[in-house]
Amino acid sequence: MVRVGLARPTGARPLLGPALLGLLVSLASVSSCAIFGEGTAGRGSLRFHASFPVVHLYGTPEEMGAQYGALLKGAIHRTYRDVAGPFLSTMGGAAAKDRLRVETRPMLASVPPSTMAEMKAAAKAAGIDEEEFLLFNLMFDVAHGGARIGGCTTVAVTGVASATGEPLMGRNFDLPETFFGLASLGLVVVRHPIRGIAWAAVTHPMFAGTHAGINDRGLAVGATAGQSGRGYDPHGISSMMLFRRVLEEAITADEAEKILQNARVTVGTTLMVLDAQGGNFVAELTPRKVAFRRPNRNTLYETNHFVSAELREDVVCSRFAWLDEHFRGRRGLDEAGVLRVLSSIGQSTTIQSMVFFPARRAIALSTGTIPATTGPYVFLSSEDLFPTR
Repeated sequence: MVRVGLARPTGARPLLGPALLGLLVSLASVSSCAIFGEGTAGRGSLRFHASFPVVHLYGTPEEMGAQYGALLKGAIHRTYRDVAGPFLSTMGGAAAKDRLRVETRPMLASVPPSTMAEMKAAAKAAGIDEEEFLLFNLMFDVAHGGARIGGCTTVAVTGVASATGEPLMGRNFDLPETFFGLASLGLVVVRHPIRGIAWAAVTHPMFAGTHAGINDRGLAVGATAGQSGRGYDPHGISSMMLFRRVLEEAITADEAEKILQNARVTVGTTLMVLDAQGGNFVAELTPRKVAFRRPNRNTLYETNHFVSAELREDVVCSRFAWLDEHFRGRRGLDEAGVLRVLSSIGQSTTIQSMVFFPARRAIALSTGTIPATTGPYVFLSSEDLFPTR
């Protein structure tokens, strides 16, 4: 494992016993090739890059949805079985599912018609009940409304903090054991609409929204979800649907900020945005208020708590404190340096680790092992993500 040669934050110590962690790592290391299969569906395709699956979808929302469902049919059913099943069990089983149907119904109104059309077409092509598909994509906001379930970390360097001046954003995606089944299901899905911006989501099967991604104009986003204690609004927009909208519509950080400023979210969450010119901020969002934080000496970072003057939480996060001490204001970091920071801050619950290169429209990504910060990282170039046709 790569390290920066500094003490790890206390919050990054292993959270699981060695035997259980070893079993979960073994289960998560199932080859992607055994889960995903290369192929085409209409204009869409699934291809492997160094054994990592990348899906390309083209056309109208309905066409992209049909391609998605056909290419990922088996993986979608596996995701629903291995993720939704255990998740619903922790929420209370069948009774919770009925409750979630009621609680997510108001959120449907905030889903853009194009995204709704894509989801319905995907469900049909995958042979899964449409209502189940929609419920899966909204129910996690209800969970966040009750408890903090993430542990992610996002960092960015711009200007003199970058060795070359190239803006870089690193992100560790952490989830509790209930979701470890996702580790072997990681993929990148690139949507190429007939009109508008093409965008790539670092994601898992069945998720129509996203928690991280980059578009073909060089705008990258990474979320660090967590319940903020600042309210819950079932009539708001699902956070992953909102983050998808940012990638679909924004080219610069300023444009992304305008979208987020006017958003009405369901629950408290945070999102880091970095554009190709180095525009960078963290948005701290609640159903009632949004606050923005800017880089400090060309570095910016976020964990799972609000720290802005407007929304500050009375919580001590050891990962954030570590970044305050060892990352803030550092100069001359390159890709390897960002990876060392991600490794040092990583936890035993990190199921994906990634670096975004907005100026190059590229991603370096590790997924499939736990913790993902042990690598290896697969580099996906602009041509891999946004090929010229």
